[in-house]
Amino acid sequence: MELGFLETLHAYSTLIQALATVVMAGLTIYYVSQAHRSATELEQSRKSEFIPILTINAEATDDNGLDVSLGNIGKGLAQNPYVFVPFEKEPQKAGSIRPGEEGTIISFTHLGIAEIFEIPQEERMLRVEYQDIFGRTVVSEAMLMPGKNADGEDDTSRLCVERWAVRIPKED
Repeated sequence: MELGFLETLHAYSTLIQALATVVMAGLTIYYVSQAHRSATELEQSRKSEFIPILTINAEATDDNGLDVSLGNIGKGLAQNPYVFVPFEKEPQKAGSIRPGEEGTIISFTHLGIAEIFEIPQEERMLRVEYQDIFGRTVVSEAMLMPGKNADGEDDTSRLCVERWAVRIPKED
């Protein structure tokens, strides 16, 4: 009986070897895909550590203008920032902003504070687009709103920034 088993095993050895090869190929594909996924997650984690995050502040100037102040609270360099304001046709470019750097001023001189508040509220969005060191585009946005007086009422002689948000690029 034992001899019959060995003869049967020998007769089907090519089939058994083929099945074992298919199983090994399947396991190899699975482990390669897992290793690729781990490497991708590690790269995304590394990139996320160096995202620049620009803060936006705005102040009306005495000469009917607007000064937009940018600061970088992130850990990465903000490259080629462009500042878009609702009443300007062309954005203005700022120089690169290093991590921890504050007070980069971009001046706009076409509208005064009264004209800014004549623009519908949903259109008073300040937007700054810039790249991180990996070439991804990051966007900081904020709304230009009237300041508040002590009673909590709108003070249209002052300008403030509300609803500041940063849109960080999604990984593929």
